[in-house]
Amino acid sequence: MLCLCLAQISGFCQKRYQFVDAKNFPVPDSERIELCLAGKKLPEWMTDVIAKEVQPFAPFTVQELDDFLHRTEWTLLHFRIRGGKVWFRCNEDSLYQVAVDFARAFQRLVDCPEVDLKDGDFLLDFADTVSGSKSPFPVLCICKYPASNFIMIPDWFSLSSQKNVLMDTVDKGNRAYPWESKVDKAFWIGSPNSPHLERNEEWKTKSLRGCLVNFSLAHPDMLWARFSSFSRQEKRLCSEMRSKKTYRDITAPRIEPDAAMHYKYQIDVDGWGCGYHRCFWTLYSNCVAIKQNEGGSIQWYYAGLVPFVHYVPYKPDCCDLESRIRWLREHDDKAQEIAQSGRRFAQDFLTTDMCYLYFYEVLLRLNKLNLSI
Repeated sequence: MLCLCLAQISGFCQKRYQFVDAKNFPVPDSERIELCLAGKKLPEWMTDVIAKEVQPFAPFTVQELDDFLHRTEWTLLHFRIRGGKVWFRCNEDSLYQVAVDFARAFQRLVDCPEVDLKDGDFLLDFADTVSGSKSPFPVLCICKYPASNFIMIPDWFSLSSQKNVLMDTVDKGNRAYPWESKVDKAFWIGSPNSPHLERNEEWKTKSLRGCLVNFSLAHPDMLWARFSSFSRQEKRLCSEMRSKKTYRDITAPRIEPDAAMHYKYQIDVDGWGCGYHRCFWTLYSNCVAIKQNEGGSIQWYYAGLVPFVHYVPYKPDCCDLESRIRWLREHDDKAQEIAQSGRRFAQDFLTTDMCYLYFYEVLLRLNKLNLSI
Protein backbone atom coordinates (compact mmCIF):
# COMPACT_ATOMS: atom_id res chain seq x y z
CA MET A 1 0.00 0.00 0.00
CA LEU A 2 1.14 3.56 -0.60
CA CYS A 3 1.51 4.62 3.01
CA LEU A 4 3.32 7.81 2.05
CA CYS A 5 0.05 9.07 0.60
CA LEU A 6 -1.00 9.89 4.14
CA ALA A 7 2.30 11.26 5.36
CA GLN A 8 2.39 15.01 5.83
CA ILE A 9 5.55 16.92 5.02
CA SER A 10 7.17 18.02 8.24
CA GLY A 11 8.42 21.55 8.57
CA PHE A 12 6.38 22.96 5.71
CA CYS A 13 3.17 24.85 6.28
CA GLN A 14 0.53 25.19 3.61
CA LYS A 15 -2.83 26.90 3.81
CA ARG A 16 -5.85 25.44 2.11
CA TYR A 17 -5.96 26.24 -1.63
CA GLN A 18 -2.55 27.95 -1.49
CA PHE A 19 -0.33 27.10 -4.46
CA VAL A 20 3.19 25.85 -3.74
CA ASP A 21 6.04 26.03 -6.25
CA ALA A 22 7.38 22.56 -7.02
CA LYS A 23 10.87 24.09 -7.12
CA ASN A 24 10.62 24.43 -3.33
CA PHE A 25 11.26 20.69 -3.26
CA PRO A 26 14.30 20.01 -5.46
CA VAL A 27 14.89 16.44 -6.58
CA PRO A 28 17.77 14.77 -4.69
CA ASP A 29 20.56 13.49 -6.92
CA SER A 30 19.69 9.91 -5.91
CA GLU A 31 16.17 10.35 -7.33
CA ARG A 32 17.02 11.91 -10.68
CA ILE A 33 15.64 10.18 -13.77
CA GLU A 34 16.65 10.72 -17.39
CA LEU A 35 13.63 10.21 -19.64
CA CYS A 36 14.01 9.09 -23.23
CA LEU A 37 10.62 9.30 -24.94
CA ALA A 38 11.77 10.00 -28.50
CA GLY A 39 10.45 7.49 -31.01
CA LYS A 40 8.39 5.62 -28.43
CA LYS A 41 4.65 5.13 -28.60
CA LEU A 42 1.97 3.49 -26.52
CA PRO A 43 0.42 0.22 -27.64
CA GLU A 44 -3.14 0.43 -28.94
CA TRP A 45 -4.64 -1.19 -25.85
CA MET A 46 -3.24 1.60 -23.67
CA THR A 47 -4.53 4.41 -25.90
CA ASP A 48 -7.91 2.65 -25.97
CA VAL A 49 -8.06 2.70 -22.16
CA ILE A 50 -7.19 6.41 -22.06
CA ALA A 51 -9.72 7.31 -24.75
CA LYS A 52 -12.46 5.33 -23.01
CA GLU A 53 -11.82 7.02 -19.65
CA VAL A 54 -11.54 10.59 -20.97
CA GLN A 55 -14.38 10.43 -23.52
CA PRO A 56 -17.35 10.92 -21.11
CA PHE A 57 -16.17 14.32 -19.86
CA ALA A 58 -17.21 17.68 -21.28
CA PRO A 59 -14.90 20.63 -22.01
CA PHE A 60 -14.21 22.86 -19.00
CA THR A 61 -12.61 26.14 -17.99
CA VAL A 62 -10.09 26.74 -15.21
CA GLN A 63 -12.79 28.65 -13.33
CA GLU A 64 -15.07 25.60 -13.44
CA LEU A 65 -12.20 23.43 -12.19
CA ASP A 66 -11.58 25.86 -9.34
CA ASP A 67 -15.28 25.90 -8.41
CA PHE A 68 -15.37 22.09 -8.38
CA LEU A 69 -12.25 21.92 -6.18
CA HIS A 70 -13.82 24.26 -3.64
CA ARG A 71 -17.17 22.49 -3.40
CA THR A 72 -16.15 18.81 -3.53
CA GLU A 73 -15.89 16.73 -0.36
CA TRP A 74 -13.05 14.64 -1.79
CA THR A 75 -9.50 15.50 -0.79
CA LEU A 76 -7.85 16.48 -4.05
CA LEU A 77 -4.54 17.81 -5.27
CA HIS A 78 -4.54 20.50 -7.95
CA PHE A 79 -1.50 20.63 -10.21
CA ARG A 80 -1.03 23.70 -12.36
CA ILE A 81 1.51 24.05 -15.18
CA ARG A 82 2.27 27.52 -16.45
CA GLY A 83 5.13 28.29 -18.80
CA GLY A 84 6.74 24.95 -18.02
CA LYS A 85 6.67 25.52 -14.24
CA VAL A 86 4.67 23.31 -11.87
CA TRP A 87 2.57 24.53 -8.95
CA PHE A 88 0.36 22.47 -6.68
CA ARG A 89 -2.11 22.83 -3.83
CA CYS A 90 -4.55 20.81 -1.73
CA ASN A 91 -8.16 21.55 -0.78
CA GLU A 92 -7.46 20.99 2.91
CA ASP A 93 -4.97 22.35 5.42
CA SER A 94 -2.28 19.77 4.79
CA LEU A 95 0.54 19.15 2.40
CA TYR A 96 1.19 15.50 1.71
CA GLN A 97 4.37 13.77 0.60
CA VAL A 98 2.54 12.30 -2.37
CA ALA A 99 1.89 15.86 -3.60
CA VAL A 100 5.63 16.50 -3.75
CA ASP A 101 6.25 13.13 -5.42
CA PHE A 102 3.72 13.89 -8.15
CA ALA A 103 4.85 17.52 -8.49
CA ARG A 104 8.35 16.23 -9.22
CA ALA A 105 6.90 13.82 -11.77
CA PHE A 106 4.98 16.65 -13.47
CA GLN A 107 8.12 18.80 -13.53
CA ARG A 108 10.24 15.93 -14.83
CA LEU A 109 7.75 15.44 -17.64
CA VAL A 110 7.50 19.09 -18.72
CA ASP A 111 11.31 19.38 -18.62
CA CYS A 112 11.68 16.46 -21.05
CA PRO A 113 12.78 17.81 -24.47
CA GLU A 114 10.35 15.53 -26.33
CA VAL A 115 7.35 16.84 -24.37
CA ASP A 116 5.13 19.76 -25.37
CA LEU A 117 3.21 20.51 -22.17
CA LYS A 118 3.73 24.12 -21.06
CA ASP A 119 0.32 24.75 -19.52
CA GLY A 120 -2.50 22.77 -17.91
CA ASP A 121 -4.62 22.24 -14.80
CA PHE A 122 -5.24 18.77 -13.37
CA LEU A 123 -6.98 17.35 -10.31
CA LEU A 124 -5.72 14.18 -8.60
CA ASP A 125 -7.35 12.02 -5.93
CA PHE A 126 -4.37 10.43 -4.20
CA ALA A 127 -6.26 7.91 -2.05
CA ASP A 128 -5.01 4.32 -2.07
CA THR A 129 -8.09 3.47 -4.09
CA VAL A 130 -11.27 5.13 -5.35
CA SER A 131 -14.39 3.04 -4.77
CA GLY A 132 -17.42 3.51 -7.01
CA SER A 133 -17.28 7.29 -6.95
CA LYS A 134 -18.61 9.10 -10.01
CA SER A 135 -17.28 12.58 -10.72
CA PRO A 136 -18.90 15.20 -13.01
CA PHE A 137 -15.40 16.57 -13.54
CA PRO A 138 -12.26 14.74 -14.79
CA VAL A 139 -10.20 13.61 -11.79
CA LEU A 140 -7.01 11.56 -11.96
CA CYS A 141 -6.44 8.59 -9.66
CA ILE A 142 -3.84 5.89 -9.13
CA CYS A 143 -6.22 3.01 -8.41
CA LYS A 144 -9.97 2.52 -8.61
CA TYR A 145 -12.82 0.06 -8.72
CA PRO A 146 -14.27 -0.44 -12.21
CA ALA A 147 -17.51 1.36 -11.33
CA SER A 148 -15.66 4.66 -10.84
CA ASN A 149 -15.24 7.10 -13.73
CA PHE A 150 -11.96 8.56 -12.42
CA ILE A 151 -9.05 8.53 -14.90
CA MET A 152 -6.13 6.27 -14.04
CA ILE A 153 -2.47 7.24 -14.20
CA PRO A 154 0.67 5.46 -12.92
CA ASP A 155 1.25 5.79 -9.18
CA TRP A 156 4.09 7.87 -7.74
CA PHE A 157 6.28 4.77 -7.22
CA SER A 158 6.09 3.90 -10.93
CA LEU A 159 7.21 7.44 -11.77
CA SER A 160 10.11 7.47 -9.32
CA SER A 161 13.65 6.15 -9.26
CA GLN A 162 12.63 3.71 -6.50
CA LYS A 163 11.20 1.38 -9.12
CA ASN A 164 14.67 0.96 -10.66
CA VAL A 165 16.04 0.06 -7.23
CA LEU A 166 13.28 -2.54 -6.85
CA MET A 167 14.09 -4.03 -10.26
CA ASP A 168 17.74 -4.37 -9.26
CA THR A 169 16.68 -6.12 -6.04
CA VAL A 170 14.47 -8.58 -7.94
CA ASP A 171 17.23 -9.27 -10.48
CA LYS A 172 19.64 -9.96 -7.62
CA GLY A 173 17.21 -12.56 -6.27
CA ASN A 174 16.83 -14.17 -9.69
CA ARG A 175 20.57 -14.55 -10.01
CA ALA A 176 20.58 -16.31 -6.64
CA TYR A 177 17.52 -18.44 -7.43
CA PRO A 178 17.20 -19.41 -11.12
CA TRP A 179 14.01 -21.26 -12.09
CA GLU A 180 15.38 -24.76 -11.55
CA SER A 181 16.40 -23.97 -7.96
CA LYS A 182 13.18 -22.25 -6.90
CA VAL A 183 10.79 -23.97 -4.48
CA ASP A 184 7.45 -24.91 -6.08
CA LYS A 185 5.39 -23.05 -3.50
CA ALA A 186 3.56 -19.73 -3.52
CA PHE A 187 4.67 -16.76 -1.44
CA TRP A 188 3.12 -13.63 0.03
CA ILE A 189 3.88 -11.29 2.89
CA GLY A 190 2.27 -7.90 3.42
CA SER A 191 0.70 -5.50 5.83
CA PRO A 192 -2.70 -6.11 7.51
CA ASN A 193 -4.24 -3.25 5.53
CA SER A 194 -7.53 -4.69 4.42
CA PRO A 195 -11.27 -4.40 5.07
CA HIS A 196 -12.92 -6.91 7.44
CA LEU A 197 -9.98 -7.29 9.82
CA GLU A 198 -11.89 -5.62 12.66
CA ARG A 199 -14.19 -8.54 13.56
CA ASN A 200 -13.22 -11.97 14.89
CA GLU A 201 -15.91 -13.66 12.79
CA GLU A 202 -14.89 -11.96 9.54
CA TRP A 203 -11.12 -11.68 9.25
CA LYS A 204 -10.59 -15.29 8.09
CA THR A 205 -13.41 -15.38 5.56
CA LYS A 206 -14.14 -11.85 4.27
CA SER A 207 -10.73 -10.20 4.27
CA LEU A 208 -8.82 -11.06 1.07
CA ARG A 209 -5.52 -11.05 2.91
CA GLY A 210 -6.94 -12.89 5.89
CA CYS A 211 -8.25 -15.62 3.58
CA LEU A 212 -4.82 -15.95 2.02
CA VAL A 213 -2.95 -16.23 5.33
CA ASN A 214 -5.41 -18.80 6.66
CA PHE A 215 -5.17 -20.83 3.45
CA SER A 216 -1.43 -20.87 4.05
CA LEU A 217 -1.85 -22.21 7.58
CA ALA A 218 -4.10 -24.98 6.24
CA HIS A 219 -1.85 -25.77 3.24
CA PRO A 220 1.75 -25.12 4.38
CA ASP A 221 3.09 -27.35 1.60
CA MET A 222 1.56 -25.09 -1.07
CA LEU A 223 1.77 -21.53 0.22
CA TRP A 224 3.78 -19.52 2.69
CA ALA A 225 1.77 -16.36 3.47
CA ARG A 226 2.02 -14.11 6.50
CA PHE A 227 1.19 -10.61 7.64
CA SER A 228 4.24 -8.49 8.26
CA SER A 229 4.62 -7.88 11.98
CA PHE A 230 2.17 -5.44 13.53
CA SER A 231 1.62 -4.09 17.02
CA ARG A 232 -0.60 -6.32 19.16
CA GLN A 233 -1.97 -3.10 20.64
CA GLU A 234 -3.33 -2.03 17.25
CA LYS A 235 -7.00 -1.53 18.05
CA ARG A 236 -8.23 -1.47 14.45
CA LEU A 237 -7.52 -5.22 14.21
CA CYS A 238 -9.77 -7.80 15.88
CA SER A 239 -8.87 -9.28 19.25
CA GLU A 240 -8.32 -12.76 17.79
CA MET A 241 -5.60 -11.49 15.46
CA ARG A 242 -3.94 -9.70 18.36
CA SER A 243 -4.02 -12.69 20.68
CA LYS A 244 -0.61 -14.09 21.50
CA LYS A 245 -1.04 -17.46 19.76
CA THR A 246 -2.72 -16.18 16.59
CA TYR A 247 -0.25 -13.30 16.26
CA ARG A 248 2.64 -15.77 16.42
CA ASP A 249 1.06 -17.97 13.74
CA ILE A 250 0.08 -15.28 11.23
CA THR A 251 2.99 -12.81 11.32
CA ALA A 252 6.62 -12.79 10.27
CA PRO A 253 9.36 -10.17 9.79
CA ARG A 254 9.15 -8.53 6.37
CA ILE A 255 10.95 -10.39 3.60
CA GLU A 256 12.47 -8.43 0.72
CA PRO A 257 11.71 -9.33 -2.92
CA ASP A 258 15.20 -10.73 -3.59
CA ALA A 259 14.67 -13.37 -0.88
CA ALA A 260 11.13 -14.02 -2.17
CA MET A 261 12.62 -15.14 -5.49
CA HIS A 262 13.28 -18.47 -3.74
CA TYR A 263 9.60 -19.30 -4.50
CA LYS A 264 8.28 -20.08 -8.00
CA TYR A 265 4.86 -18.52 -7.48
CA GLN A 266 4.23 -14.99 -6.20
CA ILE A 267 0.79 -13.89 -4.93
CA ASP A 268 -0.68 -10.44 -5.59
CA VAL A 269 -3.75 -9.64 -3.47
CA ASP A 270 -5.65 -6.43 -2.74
CA GLY A 271 -5.65 -4.67 0.61
CA TRP A 272 -7.58 -1.43 0.87
CA GLY A 273 -6.57 -0.99 -2.73
CA CYS A 274 -4.41 -2.87 -5.20
CA GLY A 275 -0.93 -4.19 -4.49
CA TYR A 276 0.75 -1.34 -6.45
CA HIS A 277 4.42 -2.15 -6.88
CA ARG A 278 3.86 -5.74 -5.70
CA CYS A 279 1.93 -6.47 -8.90
CA PHE A 280 4.75 -4.89 -10.90
CA TRP A 281 7.53 -6.89 -9.30
CA THR A 282 5.61 -10.19 -9.33
CA LEU A 283 5.23 -9.77 -13.10
CA TYR A 284 8.86 -8.69 -13.49
CA SER A 285 10.15 -11.41 -11.16
CA ASN A 286 10.40 -14.30 -13.64
CA CYS A 287 8.23 -16.20 -11.17
CA VAL A 288 4.57 -16.97 -11.85
CA ALA A 289 2.31 -14.13 -10.76
CA ILE A 290 -0.83 -15.51 -9.12
CA LYS A 291 -3.29 -12.66 -8.99
CA GLN A 292 -6.70 -12.22 -7.41
CA ASN A 293 -8.80 -11.02 -10.32
CA GLU A 294 -12.44 -10.78 -9.21
CA GLY A 295 -14.07 -7.88 -7.42
CA GLY A 296 -10.84 -5.99 -6.93
CA SER A 297 -9.43 -2.60 -7.80
CA ILE A 298 -7.57 -1.87 -11.02
CA GLN A 299 -4.50 0.03 -12.17
CA TRP A 300 -3.76 1.71 -15.48
CA TYR A 301 -2.13 -1.31 -17.15
CA TYR A 302 -4.43 -4.14 -16.02
CA ALA A 303 -6.32 -4.08 -19.34
CA GLY A 304 -3.21 -5.48 -21.03
CA LEU A 305 -2.85 -8.48 -18.70
CA VAL A 306 -4.15 -11.79 -20.07
CA PRO A 307 -5.01 -14.64 -17.64
CA PHE A 308 -2.88 -17.76 -18.10
CA VAL A 309 -0.57 -15.78 -20.40
CA HIS A 310 0.90 -13.15 -18.07
CA TYR A 311 -0.45 -14.43 -14.75
CA VAL A 312 -2.63 -17.11 -13.16
CA PRO A 313 -5.92 -15.87 -11.67
CA TYR A 314 -7.47 -17.05 -8.42
CA LYS A 315 -10.74 -16.30 -6.63
CA PRO A 316 -10.73 -13.89 -3.66
CA ASP A 317 -11.94 -16.54 -1.20
CA CYS A 318 -9.06 -18.84 -2.24
CA CYS A 319 -11.50 -21.65 -3.11
CA ASP A 320 -9.54 -22.46 -6.29
CA LEU A 321 -6.04 -21.63 -5.08
CA GLU A 322 -5.16 -25.24 -4.26
CA SER A 323 -6.09 -26.39 -7.76
CA ARG A 324 -4.18 -23.48 -9.34
CA ILE A 325 -0.97 -24.30 -7.48
CA ARG A 326 -1.40 -28.01 -8.16
CA TRP A 327 -1.83 -27.28 -11.89
CA LEU A 328 1.34 -25.18 -11.93
CA ARG A 329 3.29 -27.96 -10.27
CA GLU A 330 2.04 -30.51 -12.79
CA HIS A 331 2.78 -28.23 -15.76
CA ASP A 332 6.17 -26.79 -14.91
CA ASP A 333 7.05 -25.93 -18.52
CA LYS A 334 3.81 -23.95 -18.90
CA ALA A 335 4.42 -22.30 -15.53
CA GLN A 336 7.85 -21.13 -16.66
CA GLU A 337 6.33 -19.85 -19.90
CA ILE A 338 3.78 -17.77 -17.96
CA ALA A 339 6.58 -16.44 -15.74
CA GLN A 340 8.59 -15.40 -18.78
CA SER A 341 5.55 -13.78 -20.45
CA GLY A 342 4.83 -11.76 -17.33
CA ARG A 343 8.41 -10.55 -17.23
CA ARG A 344 8.32 -9.55 -20.90
CA PHE A 345 5.10 -7.60 -20.24
CA ALA A 346 6.82 -5.68 -17.44
CA GLN A 347 9.93 -5.09 -19.54
CA ASP A 348 7.92 -3.91 -22.56
CA PHE A 349 5.13 -1.87 -20.97
CA LEU A 350 6.02 -0.97 -17.36
CA THR A 351 9.35 0.75 -17.83
CA THR A 352 9.81 4.25 -16.46
CA ASP A 353 9.66 5.72 -19.98
CA MET A 354 6.39 3.91 -20.75
CA CYS A 355 4.88 5.03 -17.45
CA TYR A 356 5.71 8.66 -18.28
CA LEU A 357 4.50 8.26 -21.85
CA TYR A 358 1.13 7.03 -20.54
CA PHE A 359 1.03 9.86 -18.00
CA TYR A 360 1.81 12.36 -20.77
CA GLU A 361 -0.91 11.03 -23.08
CA VAL A 362 -3.54 11.33 -20.33
CA LEU A 363 -2.53 14.94 -19.67
CA LEU A 364 -2.62 15.78 -23.38
CA ARG A 365 -6.13 14.32 -23.69
CA LEU A 366 -7.34 16.33 -20.68
CA ASN A 367 -5.75 19.51 -22.05
CA LYS A 368 -7.88 19.12 -25.17
CA LEU A 369 -10.93 19.54 -22.90
CA ASN A 370 -9.49 22.61 -21.17
CA LEU A 371 -11.04 25.61 -22.88
CA SER A 372 -8.63 27.97 -21.10
CA ILE A 373 -5.50 26.47 -22.68
